[in-house]
Amino acid sequence: MVPSQRLAGVDAWRAGLMLFGILLHALPERSHDPLFAVIGYVSTHVRMGAFMVVAGYLCGFVAGRRPRRQWLRARLRVLTMPLLTGLVLTVPTLVALRLHYATTLPSIVGLWLNWYHLWFLLALILYLPIAWVLAFGDTHARVTAWLTGNAPTPSARQARVIVAMLVGSLAMMTLGIRLAAIVPGDGTTVLSTLPQMLGYAPLYAIGILLGRDEALTATVLGHWPTLAMIVAAMLFLDCGTAWASGSAPGVGFPQLSLLARAVLPGTSALLILRSALSIRRVSRPLRRIADASLTIYLVHFPLVKLLQALAGDVLRHDYLTFAFVVSITAILSYAFHTRVVVRSPVLLWLFNGAPRPAPGTVPRTA
Repeated sequence: MVPSQRLAGVDAWRAGLMLFGILLHALPERSHDPLFAVIGYVSTHVRMGAFMVVAGYLCGFVAGRRPRRQWLRARLRVLTMPLLTGLVLTVPTLVALRLHYATTLPSIVGLWLNWYHLWFLLALILYLPIAWVLAFGDTHARVTAWLTGNAPTPSARQARVIVAMLVGSLAMMTLGIRLAAIVPGDGTTVLSTLPQMLGYAPLYAIGILLGRDEALTATVLGHWPTLAMIVAAMLFLDCGTAWASGSAPGVGFPQLSLLARAVLPGTSALLILRSALSIRRVSRPLRRIADASLTIYLVHFPLVKLLQALAGDVLRHDYLTFAFVVSITAILSYAFHTRVVVRSPVLLWLFNGAPRPAPGTVPRTA
């Protein structure tokens, strides 16, 4: 299974996993509808872990083909500029909403002094040392040899890599929860996403190794039934036990939910990566959406919260409000990228981290 230079399927999955965040952030408050519960569960237990593996794979595949310092400068620009731009857009919007809608939208009060939907960009910046070590030279080969050891068969080598990934993720996520609990204060804070950032670091590292080593990719992704059985067993334990007890997953059995949050993202991510690498062509509309995905993600969160505040009292129905918010947000965000951002080199630099235009650069018109 050799990835093409275009990596069309991997990039399409990256964009899809990112844009699933629109559904997550548009969920109605205090709603326990099964559909909304599934969206929240998929995002927590699958989406972001899979995104980190895919991002690590793309990093390993691309970084190994560029000079290290050139890659680092470009990577810092691509991550830092969108993070700063997103914060500049989001913070004033939520401050205004906090002042005007605090009584009708209690969740707005909790959206204060944190990284909002942009925490994953901060995580990718913090993961740069991991990429610096693993994506260049022959370090990845030594780490791969250490992970697989003297395992005699591909299945045994796959098992060793998966176990190492899951144990590392569980250990780091537990550490993050412990550290976040030390910080005083209630509600959402700048450290609220620390468990995820630490817990997903091993997944990102595995993604880099897979991007650098095609043989390892074939070994780890080759025997997919093993991965599928792990996912099915974990879903059965987490959701089945919660259903039997009459509680939501993670409420009655937090330890089991923590295990699920460590196991499901990595194993699901490997299945998703296998699917992504099997895709050779992506339709033009999907490519355009993938190209616009970062802009859409940056601007969607303040749009979602603003539309929820405006439409909640008018529509008065969770499904109608959800459909309205998701549809309008997606349309406006995509239109903003295709009609505004791509026409300006400066905006492309701010929103997508594209190389800063030289003085006198003629803006794009399409």
